[in-house]
Amino acid sequence: MSRLSNLACRTQVRASIRDGRFVYEIKVPNGYQETNYQFMRWLVDDFNSKNGLRTRQ
Repeated sequence: MSRLSNLACRTQVRASIRDGRFVYEIKVPNGYQETNYQFMRWLVDDFNSKNGLRTRQ
């Protein structure tokens, strides 16, 4: 079983570089919506804490 299939119900996010800066995006029904680093960090930390993984300080 693919690891991705285990995470099918999770929010999908991506990061790319545009004009020399990181752009963080969240998948929404009509495509992707840009978000900021603080929200992305909260999302990853929340996922890690719910799955027993350590978060960076």
